[in-house]
Amino acid sequence: MLVRSLDLHKRCGSKFFNHAKKPWSSQSDNGLTDEIGHSRSPMGSPSSYTKQSSPGYLDFKQSTFTMLYVGLTLVFLTGLAGGFLWGRQNNRFALQDPLTHLPNKPAFNQRLESLLENNGSSPEPLAILFLDIDHFKQINDCHGHLAGDEVLRQLGNLLATTGQPRNVFRWGGDEFTILSFGSRESVEQYAINIQQAIKQLAISQQSPPMLITVSIGVAQQTIDETGSQLLKRADQALYEAKRNGRNQVYWAASTTG
Repeated sequence: MLVRSLDLHKRCGSKFFNHAKKPWSSQSDNGLTDEIGHSRSPMGSPSSYTKQSSPGYLDFKQSTFTMLYVGLTLVFLTGLAGGFLWGRQNNRFALQDPLTHLPNKPAFNQRLESLLENNGSSPEPLAILFLDIDHFKQINDCHGHLAGDEVLRQLGNLLATTGQPRNVFRWGGDEFTILSFGSRESVEQYAINIQQAIKQLAISQQSPPMLITVSIGVAQQTIDETGSQLLKRADQALYEAKRNGRNQVYWAASTTG
């Protein structure tokens, strides 16, 4: 009996022990490993399972690249447009006097060159009026530079309203220039009208208001005369107006001398 029991124990124990020593992952008889393999394999076989890229992942990468490309393009175009507008704005400020907001000396030179190139489109000759405020230094010395600035601003506004604003320029300091087409009589009358309007201009910055006068030199273009020659004659006429007592219009000689 004892021998039989030992023999049974030996046979059963050996079978159990051998069964316990088998790795769980290699137990194909319980179907668990095969079931996992079938669930992972697209073909239903563990050996046919391979790692594949998801179509959605590829679409995401492509859309991300497209969005990045579009974004950089928009940034580039925005910067290009901004630079263009900034350049135009700076160019406009470069041609404008900051105090009177009139076109300045470089703008005058550009405008004069343009008018001379298209002079054939006008039946009347071109004339330059050169204006200078009489005794402007005394205004600054007696009333201060703020008062002098106010004189320049109000005079610039008056000149712009009596003629075409794009043809009225602040040359620099207390000097202004005006470009005008017309006969000698019409241009001379225009200069006289400017003088009369300025005499009635009361600068209200001070109490009592200041009254100012201007000297004007006028030169009208002759045949084959360049812009620099015309400007020189207008400047010489202004000098003669100031030398002869100021507060007057002086017409330049018809030759450059």
